[in-house]
Amino acid sequence: MIKENGKCDTEIKRRIGLASAVVGRLQKIWKARNIKLPTKVMLYKVLVQPVLLYREECWTVRKEEERKILALEMNCLRRMLRITRKNKIRNVDVR
Repeated sequence: MIKENGKCDTEIKRRIGLASAVVGRLQKIWKARNIKLPTKVMLYKVLVQPVLLYREECWTVRKEEERKILALEMNCLRRMLRITRKNKIRNVDVR
């Protein structure tokens, strides 16, 4: 879904929404203490990233969309690690 002006922001927003829904459905897994972090990361790579990045090779990504994609990724990583924004841990340290 590329517009005449070359932008595909609606497709990127749609993909972010779909990936957010997947992250939400995996909430019990992110909170589970008996599932190890490498397993959670693998699930993120297998279940969330393909939904988010499907056909991304034809996107023209602006800084705003890139920031939104990275925000979704950080949100998912923070959920996996059970780190809230209140903990004041920087994104670099979370990665």
